[in-house]
Amino acid sequence: MKKQVRNNEIDFWRFIFALIIMLHHSYQLSSSGGEHVVFASGALAVDAFFILSGYFMTSYVYNNDQALDTQKYLVKRYSKLFPWVLFSFLIGLFIELIFNQDINLLSVICRSVFELSFTFMIGMKGSSINALTWYLSAMILAEMIIYPILKSKKKIWYSAIAPIVCLLILGNLSYNFGCIGNTYTWKGIAYVGLWRAIMGISCGCACSGLVHHISENYNFSKFGILFLKIIKWCSILVCLIYMFKCNQGVGDFTIFVLFAVWCVTVETIRLSSKVENKNSKFNEKAGLFFNRFSLLIYLNQYAALKILGYINLDVTFAVELFLYIGITISLSVVANLIVPLTIRACRGLFSLIAIKKEEKPK
Repeated sequence: MKKQVRNNEIDFWRFIFALIIMLHHSYQLSSSGGEHVVFASGALAVDAFFILSGYFMTSYVYNNDQALDTQKYLVKRYSKLFPWVLFSFLIGLFIELIFNQDINLLSVICRSVFELSFTFMIGMKGSSINALTWYLSAMILAEMIIYPILKSKKKIWYSAIAPIVCLLILGNLSYNFGCIGNTYTWKGIAYVGLWRAIMGISCGCACSGLVHHISENYNFSKFGILFLKIIKWCSILVCLIYMFKCNQGVGDFTIFVLFAVWCVTVETIRLSSKVENKNSKFNEKAGLFFNRFSLLIYLNQYAALKILGYINLDVTFAVELFLYIGITISLSVVANLIVPLTIRACRGLFSLIAIKKEEKPK
């Protein structure tokens, strides 16, 4: 079993994508009036997250002949995400209890089951305490569909089926909506957000297969690495400029493809360049920090929007944007302090209640 090496550069960009999504949602601030927005198409950064999820899921299966079975894999994924989602949910519920006198607490608690179990993207009506958990719901449900196929039919999935699935959904979104979005629009048997996740994760699977094929069959000279770096930076810069300046439209599909190109070049460079691995710009601790805070910033921005929405300050957009960023980061820091301690306490309590059986030797 090969150990999967972290790409700290990708962890850094996950953090940047989370910031872009946060800034994009600034159009919901009361001072914006829906007119002021930073990163007009910032919502597309979610698709980069989906592509990366598919890439690393496939790399895990590719490098492990004894990869976890579907149930254990999904339980591991869910258990890693749940504590952070629960924290953001409790913060959101606390805000609602303080500011919203009309809240139906029993109804919220009942509907929160679908939000906290990441199932509401198949049509279950969630509590909307944290609407941004749609991304995690879509991701987990998509992986629930794709992982068992990937594990049993590894090569044929990432080399043939995954690219076709991605292209079919991409074409469907283009034909019906003319953009990548419409997360809560119902399409067939699920919301568009779930189809979007299946599309992105399938694309990531195909990217992983391509990267491993290249790294196993080709070596790159210094000029070749330089050429890959130029492609890498050109693709990500075009994505950033588009998300900052342009509204969502037909250009979304080009940006989606460029995210895939960027993913392939970043990982090909890492796997092909020994110097790059030894002298990474971001050390392991920095990578872990960026990876964790990308999730925390994504989850806690909705609570910041709610706080400012209820307070409704009479300030300029710039001031409210500053407060929005500050509250989001503050909640993320608090979560980073409280959640790990709570997890340790729960594990200690569980160890007093139940003792795991020793595995019998085969």
